[in-house]
Amino acid sequence: MTNNDTLRHTRTMQTLERVYEYDMSSVVNRFHKDYGVSAKKSNEYEVELKRYLTLCAFSDINYGIAGGLDYLWHTFIIYTRDYMLFCQEYFGHFI
Repeated sequence: MTNNDTLRHTRTMQTLERVYEYDMSSVVNRFHKDYGVSAKKSNEYEVELKRYLTLCAFSDINYGIAGGLDYLWHTFIIYTRDYMLFCQEYFGHFI
């Protein structure tokens, strides 16, 4: 691992710790209601979506998602202002 890789990894992990603290409860509740996904599974998707968005923000590779995780992401995007502010605050750009 090069110094650049180590720095990127450290920055990614620091950002992820902050992202985990972001309150997405209104988005997750809407997803739970709209898609009939259990509260437990909805919360699991929330964690995975935060990981996915952080990965996308710090990677040069384009990743894709599908299924419930993708539906949660689209639910978050419906909350356009919140999503935009989230991306800007944690990643510095729109994902």
